[in-house]
Amino acid sequence: MTLPAGHPRALLGDFPSMPARLLLLALLALVPACQRAAFDPVMSSDDGPEHTRVVVFVQPDKPVDMEFVADWLPAVREEADAAGLPVTVIDVSRGAPPAVTVTPLIAMHTPLGRSLYQGRYTTLDRLRNFLRTARRVPQAPGGITRDHVAAMAFGRSQLAAPIKIAAVTGTRPDGHDDETFEREARRAIARGFHRFDMAASVEQQRADRAFYMDFYPWLSDDGTLYLSLAIYSQFHCKQPVFITAPDVPLVAPWNQRGLLFARAARLLEKEVLRQVTLGETGDGISPVASSLRDMTWDALGMPLVANTRGAERAAVMSTEPLPLEWTLERGDAPSLLFHLAAPLDGYAGEVAGVAADITLAPAEGDAIAALVGATGTIKATTRTVTMGDADLDEAVLGSAMLRVSRHPEATFTIDAIDADAPLAYGRLTPASARGTFSLKGIDIPLTLAFQVEPTVADDGTPRLLADGSFAIRLRDPFGIVGLSEPMPAADTVEFDFAFRLMPRED
Repeated sequence: MTLPAGHPRALLGDFPSMPARLLLLALLALVPACQRAAFDPVMSSDDGPEHTRVVVFVQPDKPVDMEFVADWLPAVREEADAAGLPVTVIDVSRGAPPAVTVTPLIAMHTPLGRSLYQGRYTTLDRLRNFLRTARRVPQAPGGITRDHVAAMAFGRSQLAAPIKIAAVTGTRPDGHDDETFEREARRAIARGFHRFDMAASVEQQRADRAFYMDFYPWLSDDGTLYLSLAIYSQFHCKQPVFITAPDVPLVAPWNQRGLLFARAARLLEKEVLRQVTLGETGDGISPVASSLRDMTWDALGMPLVANTRGAERAAVMSTEPLPLEWTLERGDAPSLLFHLAAPLDGYAGEVAGVAADITLAPAEGDAIAALVGATGTIKATTRTVTMGDADLDEAVLGSAMLRVSRHPEATFTIDAIDADAPLAYGRLTPASARGTFSLKGIDIPLTLAFQVEPTVADDGTPRLLADGSFAIRLRDPFGIVGLSEPMPAADTVEFDFAFRLMPRED
């Protein structure tokens, strides 16, 4: 990306280090507010209040915002320009609408409604999808209710941490009960937090953030408990933003497991607070002070146009129930990719022949559709598996591995789906699907993590975007052999999928 002459980053050169960031912050602090016009709303004669626009809220004296302005605001402008949308950048120091709880925050203002971007600003394809959808379907009002989570006040916002405690693996004690263990662990985690508090329920606004804390306990034969930890951004269910280092384990005797979980909670709390300071990940945010003056959108020169047919249609579309029956839309981009586990991930390829049919659950209340209660089937034609090499493909499809002549299809049948919230335009909903995976005539239980978002196609009709991942073992139970590497990675294949679903016609 080419930076314009005079841009602060251009003046400093391409220095990603923290000293350079601090220098830039110091330079910005020396610039009088009247000379920082780039951060003020600017209306031109052809850019009036009735105009649909992208609005970017920033606190330019905050390190995360400073990095966003230098590294990512130009890309946001490019995406908006490609969509034919003007960009207004607003410094919130003089006030902001109550919905602006963190910065940097990207919003869409239309005469019919407003939407807040919920995603990483570093993920430009998701931003592109937001720009297309939000100009047609403004978000419905309201945020999300999260039950049984850790939460903390973070300026105007509520920072939430849903907690997952896996069942104990390894040598389980006699008479061990998973539910009792989880209750004890949650109490210990609550004692370990300094700033988070365990909450029966928390109401988060659209711009508020969540980081998922995962605890994985393993008990050795000698009664030593090992804890592995992970943190996931609410915007990416597949790749953790933090995992514990294998060479620095969290370890304690089984009878001191409460102390170990409390110690782990303190570590994860510190890590979450560190993650929100990292601008380069796209998860970084700066809290807006709770004392900041509320300012209306009208005061910013962006009122809504009331009592129009367009406004009525937009309001209806944002809350209108989605179709229940969905099928995979064909496209040029691959929808199912695979690779062996690292360090053998050079062995990779695509499953070209994939079909998916999903039935959503009926909407309840104000929701447009529900994932909980949804069912479906994903099918893959095994002869379409390819690694881009004729010799490799022949080996993979042959009798030693997939044996496609006798087993032409692999399937995943969805039995149940767990999700944080109902579906909503402009919201990425994390979920997990439990069901049965069938390959070579052998069935195994499988759980896959994914995230889904309703969007709008160019023709104005709805779509569902779903992406996620899962992994299977090859040798046991499927009897797939063939790689010579004597490594555990040679026995695990990892899949990534990106489905674009369209309403299924009867």
